[in-house]
Amino acid sequence: MKKNLLTKKEATKILRRIEKNAKPSETLKKFVHEKMLKEHHYMFQYRNENNQRMGYCSHCKQDFLIEISQMRTYSYLDEEALYAKHNEQIICPHCGHKVTKRYAGYHQKAVRANVAEFKKDRSGALVVFVYEFVYDYRSDFHVKNPIWNCYQIGYFDIHKYFHKLNGWYYGSSIYLGDKYTSQLLFCINKKRTDDPFSYAQEQHEGIACFNLKEVLPRTNLKYSCLEEYMGYSVNDMFKYLKFYCSYPEITEKLIKEGFSTVLSYYLHGNMSGVFNFKAKTVPSFFKLTKSNFKRYKIYASTSRETLKALQVAQELKIKITNDNLSFLEVHWYRSHKEIELMLKFVGFQKMRNYIKKQSKEYDSYYWERDSKVREFFRNYKDYIEQCKQLNYNLDDKNVAFPLNLLESHQQLTDLLFKQKLEKEAKAQKSALKKFQKRLKQLQKKYCFEDSSYLLRPAESYADLLEEATALHHCVYTNYASRYIVDGSTNIFLIRKKCEPDVPFYTMEFKDGAVVQCRTAYNHTQTPEVQAFVDKWLKVITSNNLRKVS
Repeated sequence: MKKNLLTKKEATKILRRIEKNAKPSETLKKFVHEKMLKEHHYMFQYRNENNQRMGYCSHCKQDFLIEISQMRTYSYLDEEALYAKHNEQIICPHCGHKVTKRYAGYHQKAVRANVAEFKKDRSGALVVFVYEFVYDYRSDFHVKNPIWNCYQIGYFDIHKYFHKLNGWYYGSSIYLGDKYTSQLLFCINKKRTDDPFSYAQEQHEGIACFNLKEVLPRTNLKYSCLEEYMGYSVNDMFKYLKFYCSYPEITEKLIKEGFSTVLSYYLHGNMSGVFNFKAKTVPSFFKLTKSNFKRYKIYASTSRETLKALQVAQELKIKITNDNLSFLEVHWYRSHKEIELMLKFVGFQKMRNYIKKQSKEYDSYYWERDSKVREFFRNYKDYIEQCKQLNYNLDDKNVAFPLNLLESHQQLTDLLFKQKLEKEAKAQKSALKKFQKRLKQLQKKYCFEDSSYLLRPAESYADLLEEATALHHCVYTNYASRYIVDGSTNIFLIRKKCEPDVPFYTMEFKDGAVVQCRTAYNHTQTPEVQAFVDKWLKVITSNNLRKVS
């Protein structure tokens, strides 16, 4: 069966229907006001039109007189409210709730609360509406009703689910797959906000889950074990619900048998490629026999490598010992291709003996487990790649198991280097032959002189090396291959006529334009040299000379 039977069109139709209910219930508003913001209500002190001192309590939403001289009777609470300092904790004289005193003339802030409300759809699906409530006291502290915004909607049914994200980052999109917002932390136990002024409150304490316990048992997801999975708080609730909707039977078994942490690791991408999602039992889900599954439970590990080691040992019929599992756990993930190659010729224990013997040749400076064996595999990988480059037969045991890996690796390195030099020399010889033809054209079309200077193309690598050494610039290292081998640019030498063999200026000419003209230490040309270059350009232009490619 497909993971999700909904199409985008069907999901959009359902969304249009449930969006009509995307508004917080009155009980939710009361929960946010009285529970979530219990410790974050204020009494604002201000003066009315008669210059009397007044108070406004954000908890009871009432204005009241706190001017003691105007009262017939008053209690200590009135006096405390009147004379308390800004940000001091007091008891509201009107409702008796603990509040923080604020003077109205001071700069105020906006208090935010994030909460998810759960509802049952008529189809039996679980619908999650995620709201942000904002009590904005910045412009007017008389906030009677908060501003709210529904920025997430989740619809979850067996093999039917989607998730809608709203906001500047996501736009307004429906996701049928397992995409979710990893930054959203949901909690089921806390009822307050630690940082009410943060725009990212859900990252600090979490989005409170409202009425989950009451609604979930009445939906098609009543066996989802969502509360057991969440425990205290999770930041992948939507992804878990999508996973349950895709694989309801096995998910319930996993949670009930105590594998919620393993499942959480999978949902975070840390245990991919090790599970059988078509399984009906927990052992087969882990791709293990019952006896090996008992071993895995003893390990109680959430490591992908540990589980994979057991699976490999089971598949290859390797004797399951702590030592063998430890070896596979450390080395299989990085070096499984090399291990599989060696196991084509010898058994597991002989392979390990070979690795142990070869590893003695290495000095490892890595502070990690089995560092010498890791160093062996690093060199063995290189050796195998070298064998492939040289077309060696890897089906030959003598090739796969060199008597001395270190020496064989070095021999192949030297051989490949020699082949590379021969190849480069051959290519360079061909390039130089081609360059000589091009050089004659450059000399014929671009050589030029006046009474003070002369200009000619560089004639060889030696020319460029001499220029770079004398003038201390990079024409040899950066432009030699481009000029002589590729022919992608042209290099000309400018000399004083009285000193034709002494490096003076080096010029790059490309696509009919002078790219740069440099002397010692990359200094630019003097006005005299500039005038000479301009004269040369005028001459070659008037002669309709073209760039030689």
